[in-house]
Amino acid sequence: MGYYRQGCQCTGWPASGRWCCRCRLPASLIRYSDPLLVYANVRRALETGFCSLKLHEIELPAIRTAREEAGPDVELTLDVNCARILSEARTRAEELKEFHLKWLEEPMWPPENYDGLAQLRRTSGISIAARAENASTLKELDRLVGAGAVDFVQPSVAKMGDVTELCKVFPIAAVHNVTLMPHVLRRARQVGCDPGDGRAGDCGRND
Repeated sequence: MGYYRQGCQCTGWPASGRWCCRCRLPASLIRYSDPLLVYANVRRALETGFCSLKLHEIELPAIRTAREEAGPDVELTLDVNCARILSEARTRAEELKEFHLKWLEEPMWPPENYDGLAQLRRTSGISIAARAENASTLKELDRLVGAGAVDFVQPSVAKMGDVTELCKVFPIAAVHNVTLMPHVLRRARQVGCDPGDGRAGDCGRND
């Protein structure tokens, strides 16, 4: 298919054959690179009923095609998988402003350069997200959030080891006014993890 449905509160395929937009489900698209393939798969995702798209593109023509096809009202997030050092990331962030991203995910190499990530967040004007592949312990997540490096933090219960550890991230996020978007929030809720004031996102998977 070229994209996949990410987890949320809904289950099952609706009778209409379209996913329910009220959940703001993101369609996470693989990296196509070719703008024609981006166009085709963005169109397909929208026709299926997705109202939020996650891109993994690194070249501007492909990203521009996605935004043009999606239109201004569809949420776009962009995960570039730690593609650039700080100076390069600053230049690219400036170029990305025209696309009005909800967030830019993992924009820098090395990923543990939290001070550099914080600089990028302060100067870019784009919300920054970072996920648990590169900060999988409570100590690392505390450092990441405490450095002012992110607007969205994305811990994973699988990476952290158990739900108890994941739940400890919620108060850290709340103190720093950071939105917490766990990769497996729905599962965490099912087994009794109360987000409290951690500003948890509605759809808990962001691969």
